[in-house]
Amino acid sequence: MILKVGRLFIIKKEVCLMVHLFFCYQVLAQIQPTSKIYGTLESKYFEALHYQSDSWPLLSIDTLATSDKANGYYINAFSACLFQFFENRIVAEDATQKAINYLEKGSTNANNSYYLAELYLMRSLLLASQGQNINAFLAFRSAYKQSENNLKSYPNDINIKKTDALIQTLLGSVPNQFQWVLSIFGFSGDYEAGINQLSKIAGSNANVSLESELIVLLLEQYIQNKSGLARLIELHKAYPQSQTIRLILNASALKNNQSALIIADRFVPKIPLILLQMGEAHLNSLKPELAIPFYENYESKSKKLMTAADQYKWWSAYILIGNDKKAEELRNRILNNKAIVTEVDQYAQYDAKRNKVE
Repeated sequence: MILKVGRLFIIKKEVCLMVHLFFCYQVLAQIQPTSKIYGTLESKYFEALHYQSDSWPLLSIDTLATSDKANGYYINAFSACLFQFFENRIVAEDATQKAINYLEKGSTNANNSYYLAELYLMRSLLLASQGQNINAFLAFRSAYKQSENNLKSYPNDINIKKTDALIQTLLGSVPNQFQWVLSIFGFSGDYEAGINQLSKIAGSNANVSLESELIVLLLEQYIQNKSGLARLIELHKAYPQSQTIRLILNASALKNNQSALIIADRFVPKIPLILLQMGEAHLNSLKPELAIPFYENYESKSKKLMTAADQYKWWSAYILIGNDKKAEELRNRILNNKAIVTEVDQYAQYDAKRNKVE
């Protein structure tokens, strides 16, 4: 039964990556204007937020003042998830666990309590992405309980309200026929209440307003099938160098058959996944010869094995330009690929098996 419940939190690949991004994508700020939660670490936070640094870890914990260590551990975990999730999830999980260990032994206050709930959520999705369903379920339960306690202790803290709202939307989005399973384990959620709370925070002048707005856009797009593409374009114009916003914009454009938006400017990607998005955009635009270099570039820069589904798109590009030798090489790689993560990967492998290039 626990295994089945754990699987409820496994979302299809695209949703998992996007939602994961926003488990990590949380601002380190209190609602009070006198808060010192950013402190001297504010610039490092923004480097991570918009993926403007090429190095990790961002902070050396040993060099920080005691008063900044909780912030430092959280920022390192935050940046590790953002930097490493698509490349090396073990690094991200290690940084997250170190932050949890430190904060669980530390003092209890609104900031630390908020961090813990967020870190449990991060760890839950990291574990789920590796197929560790039972451990992912247990981590999510910790996040749920921490968030409940946080809301009781600090009912007016806007960060804590945001975490609670996110959990409400995630649980509330589980189909009705499975809600009874959640209730067995003491979980309850309300999607509408959660999304309304997030929207309210998004429309405020709080430090977490941008993050809340992006979470709302993602949830509405992938759960309610609403397009937030116009707003994402506006945000991209406001933050043109933000790798994070561009990643989300690209995903939305591909979902809404707007590949031209992805190839319209000369954006230089730092996140390897964006290279795959750009390759797919060119392939959708019937320009396979322009798609191939992006797949090649991804493979040379990424430390992660390309999934069968992404190799399938690369294989298709070679077929379309008539390079049968390269196409057959890619086909054999698809057949021997061990990175079978989703049903899409399984289909890619199946179709490659029955469609040998003659």
